[in-house]
Formats: sequence, C-alpha cells, structure tokens
Amino acid sequence: MLTSALVLLGFCSLGAEEKPREEGLVPVFNGKDFHGWRFTGKDQKPANWKVEDGLIKLSGGGSPHLASEWDYEDFEMKFQWRAVKDRYNSGFYVRSARNMGTNQLNLAKGSEGALIGGKVTGSKKVPELQNKPGEWNEWHVKVVGDRITFWCNGKLAWEGSDLKPARGYVGLQAEGAALEFRNLRIREIGAVWLMQPDAWELPSGAGAFKDDTLTLTGKAAGGVKTKKAFGNAVLRLEWKADKGAEGFVKLGVAPEVPIGEAAKDRAIRPGWNFTEIRVEGGSLTVWHNGEAVTRPWKPVQASAPVVLRSTGPIDFRAIRIRELK
Repeated sequence: MLTSALVLLGFCSLGAEEKPREEGLVPVFNGKDFHGWRFTGKDQKPANWKVEDGLIKLSGGGSPHLASEWDYEDFEMKFQWRAVKDRYNSGFYVRSARNMGTNQLNLAKGSEGALIGGKVTGSKKVPELQNKPGEWNEWHVKVVGDRITFWCNGKLAWEGSDLKPARGYVGLQAEGAALEFRNLRIREIGAVWLMQPDAWELPSGAGAFKDDTLTLTGKAAGGVKTKKAFGNAVLRLEWKADKGAEGFVKLGVAPEVPIGEAAKDRAIRPGWNFTEIRVEGGSLTVWHNGEAVTRPWKPVQASAPVVLRSTGPIDFRAIRIRELK
C-alpha cells in the first residue's frame, strides 16, 4: 500500500543535528554535503559556503546564493538559523527565480520576516519574534496557491496573499554576514512518496532497494513498474547512471522519456540528475536539471503504471508523484 508521506526536494539521511521526520516533512539537507542544492553563478565550490558539524555555514560575502535543485508549486518548509554576530543579514527565497533575487523573506537584523523583491499583501517585519544572536530560530513557511503563511519560533508572524509566480525555487542568500543553518525539512503538498518496495512490482533480478536508493540492474528487459496506474500526473525523481547505461521512464500512457546515455540532452550531467515528467492532457513536459522541453503527443484517456527500465546500472532516489485533476 502506498504511503502518504509528502515530499519536496528529496530524501536525504539525517545529519547529526537534524530532527526526525515530522508532519510529513523530509530532510533536504543531509548534514554531509550540498546534495540537492546548487550555487548561483558558475562557481559550485565557493569559499563562503561549507558544510561542517552537520550545519550549513555561511561566512559572509555577497554571492553566490544557495539555491534548491528543485523548484516548487505548493509546499511547506521548516528550517533553523542563527546569527554568529550581532549585525547580521541574509534572506530565505520563496518561489524565486532560478538564480534567486526575487521573493525574499528578509533575514536582516531589525527587518526579519518582511518579504522583499516581490509583492505580497500582508507581509510585515517581525523582529520581536526572533531570538538573540547565537541562539537558534525556527522559521516555518507554507505556500498554497497565491497565499503564504509564515511562523517564527512557533508563533504566527503573518498571513499574506498575491504571491507570484505559481512556481519557483527556494534558497538562502549570502549578504555579507556569517550565519548557520540546520534542520531543513520540506514537503510538496499533494505528492505521494514512492520510495518503498511495496509500491512496485520488482521481478527477480530487476532491481532492489537499499537504504534510500532503488538500483536497477539492467537485467530485466521490462524493468520495474508501480502497482498503481496513473494518468495525468507529475513525476519527480533523482537518478544517476553508470557509464554506458541507458534508461527510460514512462509515466502513464505517454511516450517513454530517455535518461542516462539514451537521453542525449545537453541538460544531462555526470552524477545525480533531477528530472520531472508532467503529463497533462495532450502535453508531455520534461525537465532535466531545470531545463524544460515540451513534447506534444496524441492524448489518450487512460492510465498505466510508472515504468523504469535500463540497460545497465542506474540509481534512483526521491521518487514521488502528484496526480493532477
């Protein structure tokens, strides 16, 4: 039976300082590295950001910013932060542009919580709800449609409306001050977690679950498929293919989407890739690492299982699906 756990960025093992899962949220920071995150600009190993002692540590600097690999529609997120010194400045981006800069919940001393770089009716600064430098704060943000609800340290800060756009990235701003972050947890509202064996039909030798990964061997021509059938839906997954391995993902009755060396797409990269497949009416849209291609196809009013198949070893993580009405 499918679990109803709701997810956003993907499943990562808990870091030493992280809380267990709560309220359907899953960790999007593993306490070890920046998997699931990227930096704005070309430098993907900047000196001002590091992971240490299970924390994300920002030493200062005006760039780059830390941005999520995934973008989001409706979601809920919690994270903790603390200032290292009395004078601090940063921000938390909500449904922002890929390179950040818009829709920032301010994290500057005295203006904490006010939304800048966008227009939200009802936004306001709430410095009185923050703890003093050196102490941890917890921010909780929920975004549904054009509405955003914001809590600080367990207290409702404000509720706003008119948030645009309907989809965007989350991230943390570098703004010349040292801060630390931990316990980043998120859920995609309406998504169903597919990372458990009982969600799939797994022929002998086709693949296996280990820890948080489903590995296909490439030995079963038909691959593996979900026990449940889907029609219009959004499928999200992370994958990494061995050299020479070709793979295919099929959502519902839409055409297969090639991955691995079969993809031949400029957006595909070595290591982990972040792929979204959306089937809606007569449209098949595929995102690889933030780049989209729309592929028209003849619509069929039918449902079918999700199918994963490969010619060689391919690892999958954080598979989840959200059905569209």
